[in-house]
Amino acid sequence: MPSMNISLPQALKAYVDAQVEARGYGTSSEFVRDLIRKDQDAQRQRTAARSTQANRIERDNDPMTTALSVVSTSIRKPVADTDLIRALQGADGGKSIVEIFFADVGERTIAAMVDRGYFKWSELEAAMKGRRGIGDEKASFIREMAVYELASAAGDRAAPAR
Repeated sequence: MPSMNISLPQALKAYVDAQVEARGYGTSSEFVRDLIRKDQDAQRQRTAARSTQANRIERDNDPMTTALSVVSTSIRKPVADTDLIRALQGADGGKSIVEIFFADVGERTIAAMVDRGYFKWSELEAAMKGRRGIGDEKASFIREMAVYELASAAGDRAAPAR
């Protein structure tokens, strides 16, 4: 095993010697190794805690979480992300879910949801057809973004003119 020499002031050496005696370590090296292992464990725990906190912050900033919170609060029952997506895609009769979504979820949250790939602007435009209670500004915004999405997709497929 590789070795390492360290210099300690007299007060720290006396402390280490006392701990070796009091805690039953065979040598000061055993005591120092134990301290290092405990420090490694503490570092792993701090890293895990930071990761958990980062995940919580990311989850709290997730637009789907925001939208689900708004819809769930309005209909007074939990709504899962799959319920919202299926309702917006017309896969089931989630009329109230869709109407609440369009009425209460803000444009920035909707845009962030599209940006994260939960659905496309064209899907939202199709879902809002025939729905009441959607503000004119929000409906115009969604229609304009759907047109832009289609134009961008067509532009991506077109060969560059030379």
